[in-house]
Amino acid sequence: MLPAFASAAGNASMLTFHAEARYRYVATDNSRLISGNDMRQDQFRGIVGADLHLTPQLRFHGELGTGQVDRDRGAAAANLQNRISLQQLIADVRQTTGTTLLGALLGRQEFADGPRQLISISDGPNLHRSWNGVRL
Repeated sequence: MLPAFASAAGNASMLTFHAEARYRYVATDNSRLISGNDMRQDQFRGIVGADLHLTPQLRFHGELGTGQVDRDRGAAAANLQNRISLQQLIADVRQTTGTTLLGALLGRQEFADGPRQLISISDGPNLHRSWNGVRL
Protein backbone atom coordinates (compact mmCIF):
# COMPACT_ATOMS: atom_id res chain seq x y z
CA MET A 1 0.00 0.00 0.00
CA LEU A 2 1.28 3.42 -0.89
CA PRO A 3 0.92 6.27 1.61
CA ALA A 4 -1.88 8.79 1.24
CA PHE A 5 -1.11 12.03 -0.53
CA ALA A 6 -2.97 15.32 -0.77
CA SER A 7 -4.89 16.02 -3.97
CA ALA A 8 -5.19 19.42 -5.61
CA ALA A 9 -8.52 19.91 -3.83
CA GLY A 10 -6.83 19.30 -0.45
CA ASN A 11 -8.61 15.98 0.15
CA ALA A 12 -6.61 12.93 1.16
CA SER A 13 -6.17 10.51 -1.73
CA MET A 14 -4.77 7.00 -1.63
CA LEU A 15 -3.56 4.41 -4.16
CA THR A 16 -3.21 0.76 -3.12
CA PHE A 17 -2.19 -2.35 -5.07
CA HIS A 18 -3.05 -5.97 -4.43
CA ALA A 19 -2.26 -9.40 -5.87
CA GLU A 20 -3.51 -12.93 -5.37
CA ALA A 21 -2.06 -16.26 -6.53
CA ARG A 22 -3.74 -19.61 -6.03
CA TYR A 23 -2.39 -23.00 -7.05
CA ARG A 24 -4.30 -26.27 -6.95
CA TYR A 25 -3.33 -29.80 -7.96
CA VAL A 26 -6.32 -31.91 -9.02
CA ALA A 27 -6.17 -35.70 -9.26
CA THR A 28 -9.19 -37.58 -10.61
CA ASP A 29 -9.26 -41.36 -10.94
CA ASN A 30 -11.69 -43.11 -13.28
CA SER A 31 -12.84 -39.82 -14.83
CA ARG A 32 -16.23 -39.99 -16.55
CA LEU A 33 -16.65 -43.39 -14.82
CA ILE A 34 -14.16 -45.00 -17.20
CA SER A 35 -11.76 -47.38 -15.46
CA GLY A 36 -8.15 -46.22 -15.84
CA ASN A 37 -9.18 -42.80 -17.20
CA ASP A 38 -7.09 -40.93 -14.64
CA MET A 39 -6.47 -37.20 -14.87
CA ARG A 40 -3.86 -35.02 -13.18
CA GLN A 41 -3.92 -31.26 -13.56
CA ASP A 42 -2.14 -28.21 -12.13
CA GLN A 43 -4.47 -25.20 -11.93
CA PHE A 44 -3.45 -21.59 -11.32
CA ARG A 45 -5.31 -18.32 -10.79
CA GLY A 46 -3.52 -14.99 -10.58
CA ILE A 47 -5.10 -11.58 -9.93
CA VAL A 48 -3.46 -8.13 -9.80
CA GLY A 49 -5.31 -4.92 -9.09
CA ALA A 50 -5.27 -1.32 -7.98
CA ASP A 51 -7.64 0.82 -5.93
CA LEU A 52 -7.55 4.61 -6.25
CA HIS A 53 -9.47 6.68 -3.68
CA LEU A 54 -9.53 10.26 -4.96
CA THR A 55 -11.95 11.58 -2.35
CA PRO A 56 -14.20 9.93 0.25
CA GLN A 57 -16.95 10.13 -2.39
CA LEU A 58 -15.03 8.85 -5.47
CA ARG A 59 -13.06 5.64 -5.96
CA PHE A 60 -11.79 3.70 -8.99
CA HIS A 61 -10.90 0.00 -8.84
CA GLY A 62 -9.47 -2.35 -11.48
CA GLU A 63 -8.34 -5.99 -11.62
CA LEU A 64 -6.71 -8.20 -14.25
CA GLY A 65 -6.74 -11.97 -13.92
CA THR A 66 -5.40 -15.13 -15.51
CA GLY A 67 -6.60 -18.72 -15.15
CA GLN A 68 -4.31 -21.52 -16.35
CA VAL A 69 -4.10 -25.31 -16.45
CA ASP A 70 -1.00 -27.27 -17.44
CA ARG A 71 -2.54 -30.22 -19.33
CA ASP A 72 -5.88 -31.65 -20.49
CA ARG A 73 -6.82 -28.16 -21.69
CA GLY A 74 -9.50 -29.61 -23.96
CA ALA A 75 -11.43 -30.84 -20.93
CA ALA A 76 -10.90 -27.65 -18.92
CA ALA A 77 -13.56 -24.98 -18.63
CA ALA A 78 -12.98 -21.62 -20.33
CA ASN A 79 -12.44 -19.84 -16.99
CA LEU A 80 -9.31 -22.00 -16.51
CA GLN A 81 -7.79 -21.06 -19.88
CA ASN A 82 -7.64 -17.26 -19.92
CA ARG A 83 -4.33 -15.66 -20.74
CA ILE A 84 -5.58 -12.34 -19.36
CA SER A 85 -9.03 -11.14 -18.43
CA LEU A 86 -10.40 -7.82 -17.24
CA GLN A 87 -12.04 -8.95 -14.02
CA GLN A 88 -13.16 -5.61 -12.61
CA LEU A 89 -13.05 -1.97 -13.67
CA ILE A 90 -15.43 0.16 -11.64
CA ALA A 91 -16.14 3.69 -10.52
CA ASP A 92 -17.64 3.96 -7.03
CA VAL A 93 -19.51 7.21 -6.33
CA ARG A 94 -21.17 7.86 -2.97
CA GLN A 95 -22.63 10.71 -0.95
CA THR A 96 -24.12 10.96 2.53
CA THR A 97 -27.33 12.95 2.76
CA GLY A 98 -28.37 13.32 6.40
CA THR A 99 -28.15 9.78 7.80
CA THR A 100 -28.61 8.12 4.39
CA LEU A 101 -25.72 6.84 2.27
CA LEU A 102 -26.44 6.99 -1.47
CA GLY A 103 -24.08 5.45 -4.00
CA ALA A 104 -23.49 3.72 -7.30
CA LEU A 105 -20.94 1.22 -8.62
CA LEU A 106 -20.59 1.51 -12.40
CA GLY A 107 -18.61 -0.79 -14.68
CA ARG A 108 -17.37 -4.39 -14.82
CA GLN A 109 -17.64 -6.00 -11.39
CA GLU A 110 -18.01 -9.30 -9.54
CA PHE A 111 -21.52 -9.91 -8.32
CA ALA A 112 -22.79 -12.88 -6.32
CA ASP A 113 -26.35 -12.40 -5.08
CA GLY A 114 -27.82 -14.77 -2.53
CA PRO A 115 -27.05 -16.38 0.83
CA ARG A 116 -23.42 -17.42 1.31
CA GLN A 117 -24.53 -21.01 1.98
CA LEU A 118 -25.97 -21.28 -1.55
CA ILE A 119 -23.97 -18.84 -3.67
CA SER A 120 -20.18 -18.90 -3.67
CA ILE A 121 -17.56 -17.14 -5.77
CA SER A 122 -15.32 -20.11 -4.93
CA ASP A 123 -11.82 -20.41 -3.55
CA GLY A 124 -10.80 -22.53 -6.52
CA PRO A 125 -8.29 -21.48 -9.17
CA ASN A 126 -10.89 -20.49 -11.71
CA LEU A 127 -11.59 -16.87 -12.60
CA HIS A 128 -14.71 -15.44 -11.02
CA ARG A 129 -17.63 -14.26 -13.11
CA SER A 130 -17.90 -10.54 -13.60
CA TRP A 131 -20.66 -8.50 -15.16
CA ASN A 132 -21.00 -5.08 -16.76
CA GLY A 133 -23.60 -3.05 -14.92
CA VAL A 134 -24.67 -0.62 -12.26
CA ARG A 135 -25.40 -1.24 -8.59
CA LEU A 136 -27.28 1.43 -6.64
